[in-house]
Amino acid sequence: GMPSIVTAPAGAGLVHTGEEGILVPTCNVDGLAHALERLIGSAEVRSAMGEAARRAVAAGHGWQDYADRAIVAYGDVLA
Repeated sequence: GMPSIVTAPAGAGLVHTGEEGILVPTCNVDGLAHALERLIGSAEVRSAMGEAARRAVAAGHGWQDYADRAIVAYGDVLA
């Protein structure tokens, strides 16, 4: 239930800016500062993004979901 600040391209597709958190271009210090200010400055924004993040995890983006997909991917590579 926590919003995330992630960098692109690594976080692209995992977090959608304004929904589950904020996506910041890699090495963009000003973008990171702005994202932190946005989340620190508004409990309402943090709560809404946190709830969206919780729903995303419940819909198949939790740690176990990633582990399960990784095991299948490794199995495909080794097959």
